[in-house]
Amino acid sequence: MVRRRTAATTRLDVHRVADYLPAAVGLVTLTVAVTTSVAALLAALAADDQLAGDGAIAAGDVITAVTLLAVGGPVWAWFWRRAQRHAADPDELRSTPRRLYLLAIFGVAALVALGATLNVAVVLFEDIARGETGRTTLHDLRIPIGLVLATGVIAGYHAAVYRRDRRLAPGPAPDRPHGAVLRQVIVIGAGEPSRELADSLAAELHEQFGVRVRRLERPTDRPLLTVRAGQVADAVRDGDQPVAIILLQPDGETAVITAKDR
Repeated sequence: MVRRRTAATTRLDVHRVADYLPAAVGLVTLTVAVTTSVAALLAALAADDQLAGDGAIAAGDVITAVTLLAVGGPVWAWFWRRAQRHAADPDELRSTPRRLYLLAIFGVAALVALGATLNVAVVLFEDIARGETGRTTLHDLRIPIGLVLATGVIAGYHAAVYRRDRRLAPGPAPDRPHGAVLRQVIVIGAGEPSRELADSLAAELHEQFGVRVRRLERPTDRPLLTVRAGQVADAVRDGDQPVAIILLQPDGETAVITAKDR
C-alpha cells in the first residue's frame, strides 16, 4: 500500500511504556500531594494553637503538598493524555503496558485504601472504647483519611477506565488457522449500495475479531486499473486519491486501487 503522505509511526510497546511509566510516577507523586494536603487540613483543624506546634507542622505540610502537586499533577496529566489519544485503537486497549498500568495502579491503590480504612476503624474503635475521641483522634487519623480519599478516587477512576477498555476491546481475536494474529482489516467500498454493505461488514468484523477495521472508499467513476509491473508508478501518480493499494498477480499483471478513508 502506498500513501501520498507520511504514515504515522506504528505505536509499539516501547512507545507505550514511555507514556505509562512517567504517568505512574506522576500519579504516585500526585497521591502523596493529595494525602499531604488532607493531612495538613485535618492537622490544622485538630490543633489547639494555630500559631505554633501542630499549626506550624500543618503549614509545612501545605508547602510540601503544593510542591508535589505542582510536579506530579502536570506530569501525570501530560503523559496520561498522550496515552489516551490512542484509546480508540483496540491494539492500544489490549496492549500489555496499558493493562499492566491500569491493573497495577488499581490494585495498589485499592490495597492502600483498604489498609487505611482498617487503620481508621481501629483507631476510632480504640478511642471510643477509652472515651477519648476528640481532636487527638482527628490528628491521629489525618494521614489514613488522606490516603483513603486519594487512593479511593484513583482506584475508582482506573477501575472505570479498565472496564471501558474491556468493553471496547474484550480480548484477543479468535484463533485463526496457522496461528496468524489478525491486526487489521481493510474494507473497500465503491458507491451505493456497496457503501452500506462495506459499513455493515466493517462493523461485523470489528465486533467479531476486536481489531481495527479501516474503511476505504473507491471512486465509482474510475475503473480498477490492471497494468504491467513497469506501469505501476504511472498509475499511482495519475490517481487522485490519498491511498493507493497495489495487488500483484502471479502472471505479472498488477491491480491498482486508489481510494480514500471513509
